[in-house]
This record gives sequence, C-alpha cells and structure tokens, in this order.
Amino acid sequence: MYKLARFYVSGAGFPGSSWHRGTMLSLEDPENPGRIHDTVVGLVNGGGKTTMLSFLFSLFDTRKERFLRFLSAGNPMEDYFEPDTPGWIVSEWVRDDNGRLPFPGMSGDRVVIGQLVLSQSHGGSRELHRRFFSFKTDGGPLSLEALPLPVVNPEGAREMETRADILAWMRDMKSRHVARFWVFDVQRSWQTHLEKVYGFDVDLLKAQIEFSRNEGGIKNFLNFTDETDFLRKIFALTLNRDRLEEIRSTVQQTCAQIRKVPEFQENIAALEQVRESCVRFGEARTLLLTERSRQARTEEEISRLYDHVTDLVGVTRQELVLLEEQAAVRQREYDRQHGRLRCGREVRQAGEVMLREKMRTQYVKARGALAKGLERIERRGELAGAAGLLHKVEAQQVKVAALEKVLAQQTGELDPVRDQLHMTGAGYFAALTEAVRGLRARLGDLEKAGLDARSEDKRLAGREEALRGEQTTVLKRMS
Repeated sequence: MYKLARFYVSGAGFPGSSWHRGTMLSLEDPENPGRIHDTVVGLVNGGGKTTMLSFLFSLFDTRKERFLRFLSAGNPMEDYFEPDTPGWIVSEWVRDDNGRLPFPGMSGDRVVIGQLVLSQSHGGSRELHRRFFSFKTDGGPLSLEALPLPVVNPEGAREMETRADILAWMRDMKSRHVARFWVFDVQRSWQTHLEKVYGFDVDLLKAQIEFSRNEGGIKNFLNFTDETDFLRKIFALTLNRDRLEEIRSTVQQTCAQIRKVPEFQENIAALEQVRESCVRFGEARTLLLTERSRQARTEEEISRLYDHVTDLVGVTRQELVLLEEQAAVRQREYDRQHGRLRCGREVRQAGEVMLREKMRTQYVKARGALAKGLERIERRGELAGAAGLLHKVEAQQVKVAALEKVLAQQTGELDPVRDQLHMTGAGYFAALTEAVRGLRARLGDLEKAGLDARSEDKRLAGREEALRGEQTTVLKRMS
C-alpha cells in the first residue's frame, strides 16, 4: 500500500483565511526516512483542514463538482485559485506493500502525484485549466525538490514567470523523460493511469470524500440497522456504481451455474464410466504407437545398416579388384625378373662354354704351334725362335686365367640378385594370398549381417500385424 510522506500546496487556498504560498506538510520521521507516521492535524475551525483534504482528494476524484469543499460548503473549486497565479498541488507517496500487492519489487519506491492549476478570468467568471502529472523519483531531475515550486525550489520557480513558461517546462520534461514523466489533461485517462501504473484504488478514495463531507460523516455509515442495510452500505462503498448492472448479471450467471451442479455431477459420473473404457483403448493405442515408433526406428537402423553394408561391399570389391591388379603387376614383375635371371644364367653358361671352347681352341692351337716349333727347332736348330714361341704360349695362358677369373666374378654377382628375386617373389605371393583370404571372410560377415536384418524386419512386420488385430478386437468390444 501507499503511505503519504509529504504534501505541498502553493498558489491555492481560500482568500482571507487559508491561502498557501508554499506550504509543505511532512508526515515522515526525520530520523528514519521512509518511515511514515500516522498523523493527526489539529486546527481551529476555519484553519484549513477541510481545504487541505479537498486539494488532496482532487488529485484522485478530479471532477470539480466532487471537490470536497463544494460538497460540504458549496464553495466551487474556482474560488480557491487566483488568476495568473499557478496553483501547485503535489503529493509524495512511499510504497510499503510487504510483497502483498501485485507490484513486487516496488517496496520503498517514492511516487510523486500532482496537478498544476491555471486560472483565467472571462468576464465575471473564472475558468480552470488543469494538468495532472506523475513520476517515480530517482533522486535527480525526477524528484519533488527538482520541481519549480516556490519555497522548495526558489530558483526554478523564478524561471516560471508566465503560463507559457510552465507549459513549456512540462512539455520538455515529458520529452526528456519518456515513459517516466507522465502528463494528462483528460481526467478519466489520468484516473486509469493511477490505477494501472501505480495501483491506487481511486474508488476507495472517492468513498473517503463521502465520509468527509460532514463533521463525523463516518457515523452515517455505521448507523446500519440490519444485515441487509450493512451489505447495502458495504457494496455502495466497494462497488463501482457504473458497473452494478454488469455485477448483477455476473451474479445471476453464477447462480444459474450453481443450480446446474447436480447435472454436471451426473455428467461427470457418466464420463468416468466412459473413461474406464477409453483407458484400455488408450493403453492399446499407446502400445501400438510405441511399437510403430520402435519399428520405424528399427527400419531406419536396418536401412542405414543396409546402406553401410552396400557401401562396404562396393569398397571391398574395389579393393579386391585393386589388389588383383596389383597382384597381376607383381606377378608380371616376378616373371620378368625370373626371366632375366634365367636368361642371365643361360648367358653365363653359354659364355662359359664359349670361353672354354675358345681357351681349348687356343690351347690346341698353342700346342700345335709348340709341336711344330719343336720340330722346326729340331730340324733347323733355331733356339731363339723356340724361346719366343714359348713366351707367346705363356702369355696366352695368362689371358686364359684372367678370363676364367672374370667369368667367376660375374657368376658371383648374379647369385645375390637371383636369391633376392626369389625372396621378394615369395613375399609378394604370401601377402596377396593373405589379403584375398581376409577380404573373402569380411564379405561373408557382411552377407550374414544382411540376412539377420531381413529376419528382424520380418519379425517386426508380424508383430505389427498382431497389434492391428488386437486394436480391431478392442474396437469391436467397445462398439
């Protein structure tokens, strides 16, 4: 709820008795800001108590014919303001809802609610121009002390010399503090703003005016004679008179609905019986939907598995073709190396034969030449020629030894090559044999997985057909 912390009036009052030029009434504990005291204001008759209440209530019950001083003494509101003198009526409220009102988190907030009244004379009558404003204080430009009020803010008040200055100030505040500084000149919109934005109960404050119209006005409310009179007064105080017909219609509709309670209870009992049958159907439906969902997931898994198996088979076949091609290439390489080795062996053997044949021929020729030489020596006695021929024979023997050495060296160099070719060919053949065996085993596993997936698909199809038969049976029983 809201509690009034300060109330300010300037440029308003009843001339000759209670005219205010900057009166501030504070109900706040000066040592504990925010703590509001319940206050009793005591003044002599004519001291201005009712006038102050009239100004305060005019912030909420804004119609001039509802001005408290007009209701109690017949004094119109226009008599309480002077032409060309701005009238300020400003109140500051502190919220203390303890979390019970529909505005959590606003406890301790200060709200300023006020009105500016400008009076103009037309002939012998006066006309009031009123502007209502409100804002939540922030301790800076949005605070009661920052308003251009006489006594409270003398410097700001001196700048507001004319009506145009004050209205320009209001427009500037509204534009600089959008959705924070509110200004209204339509009274109904103003009251709706107080109710919707700040949560003030305007109708309850209007009832306070009724209590304050006369001295001891609360007694007229407490003099009820019976329960009906008490309810009539309570409803008159708490209900909006403009909505009484709507409330009456709502009560009638509620009573009509209460009279239908037995019928509703019978309907509930019938629905409970139907519900028992629907529960079984619902359980069967839930089971069917569960099985369908599981079957859909299984079919999706089988489809993914089939696609995966298909991809693996395709990849495996490609790898098998590639390995077969590599095996063919390696086989051809092996055959080529083996052919080279065999050709080299045959060449070596042919060379050995040719070399031996050549050495034998040279040796035979040398022996023949030696025999002939000996014969010539014997015949002619040419010893010098025999020595030269012997030297030639020895040279031929040295050449034969060198050729045999070269042949032996070439044969030794070909042996490691031949052995390496044999070892490499054997390794290639063993690796190809093992790869082909693994690929055939992997292909057999994939074909077995495809057969298992097809079996699971057939089983789920049979389960679905059984559930459909159960659903048909349940529907027949219900019908």
